[in-house]
Amino acid sequence: MCDPITAAGAAMSVGSMVANQAASDQVSGARSGVMSAELARQFGYDSEVNGINNGARDRYANTGADMDTRKKQVADFYGENNGGLPTAGPTAGSMPASDSGIIVQEGKRQGEKTAAFNTQQNDASANLRSFGDVLATKNLGTARDAGQLGIVNGFKAGSTGVLPLELQSANSAGNDLKMLGDVLGGAGQAATFAGLSGFDPFKSTTIAGTSPAAKAAPQGARAVGDAGRSGIFSMFR
Repeated sequence: MCDPITAAGAAMSVGSMVANQAASDQVSGARSGVMSAELARQFGYDSEVNGINNGARDRYANTGADMDTRKKQVADFYGENNGGLPTAGPTAGSMPASDSGIIVQEGKRQGEKTAAFNTQQNDASANLRSFGDVLATKNLGTARDAGQLGIVNGFKAGSTGVLPLELQSANSAGNDLKMLGDVLGGAGQAATFAGLSGFDPFKSTTIAGTSPAAKAAPQGARAVGDAGRSGIFSMFR
């Protein structure tokens, strides 16, 4: 049968192993939580980046239709502000009216040619302006997207930068249980050593020199039958 001191030492050693395992589990759980949170943050940042890139790509998907719409707007503006020949001023009324049918028909024909030329020039200018206006508007959106991407990527880098600090903090999650395990481990080793050395605090012993046999023995000699201390304490006699 194992003595109580050795049994207590073994029990404390087992308790130390259990405490250390629980501390290790706490550290593993804390580190897993930190990594899961970081992965969730990075996933959110990546989703935001993908959304910005998709929006920028979609912005240029209907460039042709956007240019046609802008072209019509500019052409309508030119048409509404494209007047005929001046009706006032120094050139107004300088040409006398003619009763000749040939002159009237030629004047009408030249006027139609002038109007057609003006319309063609308005359309060409509207087409050119539509390209510049639409492209400038889309490029402005692209510049805003670039700024947003820079901000999001900065957040991504910052989150990655603090990850080692979070993991280091997670390593201290089981400090209390580690301390308990160390205390139990040290006490268990001491108790086991004492038990295996024969020390038993529950056993009644008689100190040498107090028993009758010890009193009758010569000074410095140990009497036969003297209970004395044994085991580890015999080293100090």
